[in-house]
Amino acid sequence: MNDAPRPGLQGVSEVLESISDAFFALDLEWRFTYLNTAAERLLARRREELLGRNVWAEFPQAVGTDFERQYHRAVDEQTTVEFEIGRASCRE
Repeated sequence: MNDAPRPGLQGVSEVLESISDAFFALDLEWRFTYLNTAAERLLARRREELLGRNVWAEFPQAVGTDFERQYHRAVDEQTTVEFEIGRASCRE
């Protein structure tokens, strides 16, 4: 049995905000549920504009790309996927 304390949501948010990598979370309907500050910079949008919004509706230019295919694969297969967009390496 693991007796180590587990961070609450505030602790998780603090960790995600402290990392320099962009991180965002989506629900099963592809709606944004969380974005860290780095994701706001990467996507050039404020989190208030995106929370609750569908990623494919907000970024239609991503539809039909490897980005969309890999995200669908990750969800469909419940697996980690790695892929590159341009020169940036992505991991989901």
